[in-house]
Amino acid sequence: MTTRPGIDQTHMSKVLTRELDDSKQLLQLLATEKTAITERDISAFEEAIEMKRSLLERLARHEQERIQLLESNGMKHAPDSMNNFIQACQHDGTLAD
Repeated sequence: MTTRPGIDQTHMSKVLTRELDDSKQLLQLLATEKTAITERDISAFEEAIEMKRSLLERLARHEQERIQLLESNGMKHAPDSMNNFIQACQHDGTLAD
């Protein structure tokens, strides 16, 4: 494996942080969308749909960036890849958290 511990850990940490932040936003947005549906607020619903589309696109980009980082370290995209990556390039527990 060709991990560069400091560089790859920092890069992966940033990717995962953005992915987590966007996932939290998506969760909030789904609650907003649900409220718009139950209140039959078409305008709010349409706005939520557009925002959700944008967030899902960003999440897909984060996933691709994560996959590319794994592959650039000689790992295939597989269920255990993240655990292997963390074990290979991180020693202080930050990334695992």
